[in-house]
Amino acid sequence: MAEEKVEGSTGAVPAFDATAFMGELEGKIGAMLDARVPQPAQPAVSYPYGAIKPAPAAPAADDPMGTLVDPYVQRAVKPLQEQVAQATIRAQSAEDLARFRAAHPDLSPELAQKVEQAFGRLLEAGTPFVREDVLAWEMGKNFDTYRKEADKREQAERDRVAAAATAGGYSPGVANGINQDFNTMSDEQLALALKGKTF
Repeated sequence: MAEEKVEGSTGAVPAFDATAFMGELEGKIGAMLDARVPQPAQPAVSYPYGAIKPAPAAPAADDPMGTLVDPYVQRAVKPLQEQVAQATIRAQSAEDLARFRAAHPDLSPELAQKVEQAFGRLLEAGTPFVREDVLAWEMGKNFDTYRKEADKREQAERDRVAAAATAGGYSPGVANGINQDFNTMSDEQLALALKGKTF
């Protein structure tokens, strides 16, 4: 800013240049918003949960413009930061749910509901866990009950396999009355063996 002498004054008073002031103010606010608005990390979702970012540094004491506009920037940015944090947690929770369901497709509905309830309580308390850890905790808490249920399921599967092995059907060739190998039969024998048979 150029110094100009104002009539009636005893000393040189710098003239106020509003255009330069507004340009500097606009540049500072833009830079502060760019620095304060959280940018989504690449990739946006990590597993199990991303690291907590440190709080932004306080503005430098020797920057009077930054000190002037910082409270306004903070007021504008804080709701955005909360929304980004909530959206990140929702995305991570959805990714965790997809991984959990894919890893445990045969999980009983009762146990899945218990895991979801515990996960929801932990999420509301501000300490979200991975559903896999919640499942391990739930099963460890009631280990004897879940072990007995698993034993019953394994025994039922063994009984089903044993019943299928003793009451099985014959191969299609034996069921149709053909007890010879097609590869060793002549064409006449093959035609005779297949006469009147439907497939």
